[in-house]
This record gives sequence, C-alpha cells and structure tokens, in this order.
Amino acid sequence: LQHEAYAQAVRLGDSRAQAVLLATRAYEQLRSGRAGDAEAWCDQALELSAELDDPDTRQHILLYVANNWILLGRLPEAVSMLESFLGDVPADLLPAPSATQTKDTLTEASLATLANVYGWTGHDQRALDLLRRMVEVGLDAGQPLLAKMARVYLAWYHADRGDVAEAERFSRAALEDLEDDDGYLWFASQPAAWVWMSQGDVERTRAQLVTGHRCRTAIGHTHFQNSYLLDVLAWLRDEGAEAIDGLTWEGELERLVSCPDKRMRGVGYRARALAAATTAAAGQKR
Repeated sequence: LQHEAYAQAVRLGDSRAQAVLLATRAYEQLRSGRAGDAEAWCDQALELSAELDDPDTRQHILLYVANNWILLGRLPEAVSMLESFLGDVPADLLPAPSATQTKDTLTEASLATLANVYGWTGHDQRALDLLRRMVEVGLDAGQPLLAKMARVYLAWYHADRGDVAEAERFSRAALEDLEDDDGYLWFASQPAAWVWMSQGDVERTRAQLVTGHRCRTAIGHTHFQNSYLLDVLAWLRDEGAEAIDGLTWEGELERLVSCPDKRMRGVGYRARALAAATTAAAGQKR
C-alpha cells in the first residue's frame, strides 16, 4: 500500500506526501530488521522536506528520519536532528497544543526518543533530567502520555545500568499506565522482566515476557529489543522455564546479528562470542 501511495504521490507531484511516505517506508522496513533502500529513502525525504513550507509536516518527517538513523546506529546524527527541531529543551517541554490544533503524539515521541539517545551516547545526566521533567510536566499538566513514555524509558535506562530498585520503581509505574493492547507494553515488559529475573522470580519473569511478546507481535515491533533481553532469556532457559513460543535466546540473537543497527549488531556479536567461550570452557572442565 505504501508503495502504491508513493507512486501516486509522484504522479501528482505531491512533494509533501512523497517525503512523508519515504520516511515512513524506511522506518517500517528498518523496524522489521531490514535495511534495503532505507538510507536512500531517508536522504530523498530530507531533500523534499527542506522545500516544504510546513513546519509540522517537516517535524514529522525529521522525527521518522531520526528514528531511522537510530535503527541504523547513526546516533550522533539522530541527536543533532532531534535537537534541530526541539531546540533547547526542557523549557517546560514545549508549549501544549492549542485547542484548535490536531492532537498527536509527535512532541511526546520526539522528547522520549531524544532522551533515549542521550542515554545511549553517554549523556546520562541530560537523559535523566529530560525524562524526569517529562514525568513532572506530564502529571502536573494533565499530559499522561508524556509521563507514560518517560516512565517506560526510565525503566529501560535503569535496567541498562543494573539499578534494580529504580528499574523496578519505574517498571511498576509504567505497567500500571498500560492496557494489554498498548504499543508500549513490549518496551515496558523488558525492563520489568529483567527486574523479576534479578529477584529470582522465574514465573513472573516468564509471564511478563509472554505478555510483552504478545503485544510485540501484534504491533510488528520485531526489531526493538534491549541488550539485557538475551540475559533474561538465557536465565529462563537455564532455570528450566517453559519455552515462549516465538521468543527464544537463539532467535533474538539472530535478530541482533542480522539487524541494520550497527550498535545492536555489536551487542549480538559479543553475546555470541561470550556464549561460545562459555561453552568451550565448560567442555574443557568435563
């Protein structure tokens, strides 16, 4: 459908539609773990968006392209692009939309993405300051989506750094905000499962991943996993937990080493090398 829509936009000479479709097509391809023509589509989308006299559409395109750079491991470029249209946040995290403006999730998604990339590129304090401010403003100003996104990413952040107490605090808060069909359930389930694993709770860890993976399958986010997901799956396997259909250590490792994201490929290669070394060492002991 997107291919047909893009062809129609080209026939009509609709630059706005072409730019949006190029950026979103690239994102849909990358989130399924395939690079293909994604980079070329992003370059075309940026060229077309530069000609648009439509700030909202241009921001929409830049957000998609920034996410695409993230999925390709081009993190510094993603930060620069996000900062180019968000400016010097938080400044109360940008003004709330007017009553006449169409409500979407663009501001919230942009802020959450920027905070996440700050954390991945070593700007820890900036990441934490932005995420904490998102929670405060979200709760004080009646913007629940802002607080929900921030709590999910705070759980990710603290689990990434091995902080069980903070990861549990934000995981619980995030999960309380989410319905069973919420697209963010997969993202919130991973740090929560890591917390339950850290506490030695096999049943709860497995149940959390089952719930999250069901959501992941439904929304098509096959590529988005955190590095500690491998640790959780390996632990469940070693503890003799019942296998989760479609979610295995071997399957997630294969996703990582074949994905277009250079950073996450590195995670996969290191995990594979460590597993091979562990197996070899165990064989020598026997």
